[in-house]
Amino acid sequence: AALWAGTVYYSGWEIGIIAWLIGVFAGVGVRSVAGRSVGGGPAAVAMLCAVVCVLAGKLGSIALMLYADQPTQEDALVVLSDTVVRQYEREGRQINWRFGTSVENAYSESDYPTDIWAQAQTAWYDIPVADRERYLTSYVHLTLLDTEYVVSYIADEIVDERLMAGAVGGLSSGGFVMEDYDPGVWSEAVSRWNTMSPDERRSFEGYVLRQEGVTAEGAIDEWVVLAVALASLGIWDILWLGLATLSAWKLGYGAPMSDAEQQAVMMASPKQAANAGSKEMAFGRPVGGGENAAASTNSAPMGAPKPETTSEAAVFNPSVRAGMADEAEEEMLNEHRALFDDDPESTVIELPPEAPKPMTGDAGQPDADEGGAFFKARRAG
Repeated sequence: AALWAGTVYYSGWEIGIIAWLIGVFAGVGVRSVAGRSVGGGPAAVAMLCAVVCVLAGKLGSIALMLYADQPTQEDALVVLSDTVVRQYEREGRQINWRFGTSVENAYSESDYPTDIWAQAQTAWYDIPVADRERYLTSYVHLTLLDTEYVVSYIADEIVDERLMAGAVGGLSSGGFVMEDYDPGVWSEAVSRWNTMSPDERRSFEGYVLRQEGVTAEGAIDEWVVLAVALASLGIWDILWLGLATLSAWKLGYGAPMSDAEQQAVMMASPKQAANAGSKEMAFGRPVGGGENAAASTNSAPMGAPKPETTSEAAVFNPSVRAGMADEAEEEMLNEHRALFDDDPESTVIELPPEAPKPMTGDAGQPDADEGGAFFKARRAG
């Protein structure tokens, strides 16, 4: 927002690409914070940030102009030149504009025909010095130089008076120039203005300023900034704002991880797999449901007892290992030794090179007391 406001204020131009860059920065910023989170949530946050920053920059540039800047004599002459142009147009007189210039985009002496600027200078120097200084207090005060604008407030009062008296039809208020009012209303408003004394005119101008948002101390109300911003919105403002929000949404939305990336995250370490609820994956069995799990579950004949799950302790129990083939025993032992060596939370005491076979009792069953004689598995913490 500060970038946008500063650019407009110091350059005098609303460079639309800056607004677009604000949208890009908002999207990239939200994406860097969101991490792996994708979807409409981060995108909406990015879009909201872009809209707020662009609009705040627009308001900031106007506030800088209204509060920080003081109008110059050239600004005053521009206002007076516009009133001369309006009079020329009513009289049907030719105006020798420079190529591509009109009253809508004339902002300095070089933009106006020489004769129009000369008449504006004459009108300016006819104003008393004290009043000239007062008009240069703020940009809102400059509007008082357009007499028709001041008289329009008198015309509004006359319209209200006639409506309260029961008049109907042909009456409108809220205009700015003569063409906006009924001819009879405007004629009476001009007559009232001409009969006012200089002090009465200054008093009425103070009333106009208060209506325009200038306080008794000469400060400008905040709503004036908003009103000026809304009045200055154009098609290019809307276009660049839309481009900024679209870019923010696109960048903030992010791209979902592919299946390969998700698998890489899950298989980054056995500990991550266990933390994700996939302890079976760490022991060479299917994760959760799925086709592999269904196949392993349904492979047993109906009525057969459900096979017991092999745990870490059972893998290293000599009683269990005694029933396995030597080749399968060594392969599983090596796999799980490597697995638990990578797990900092488990401590495994390695098997001696020549582990004795477990003794059998009278009933021919393994002696369970010797199971822990050579192996210990302890979970830290």
